[in-house]
Amino acid sequence: MTPDHYATLGVSPTSEDVVIRAAYLALMRRYHPDRNSSAEAAERAQAITHAYQVLSNWRRRSEYDLKRAQMSALRMPGSVAPRRPRPSASALFAV
Repeated sequence: MTPDHYATLGVSPTSEDVVIRAAYLALMRRYHPDRNSSAEAAERAQAITHAYQVLSNWRRRSEYDLKRAQMSALRMPGSVAPRRPRPSASALFAV
């Protein structure tokens, strides 16, 4: 599954470039490995950087938005997740 870059940065898909940059800078102040030495922070910093690299470049962002739209269309609104098969009556009463 592809990460949601907008969620990673905590911004809306309709956010302007200046908002995306501000979110990136704020998150990096918190999770940059020079400021936060935890392993989780290092992973978050990598994800934040990758998300920013995609969303700050208009061409990459356009391609990413197209992929997101295609994935949303595949999920079809109103679709129901497949159900697990129900156990048979004999399986319910087996000792």
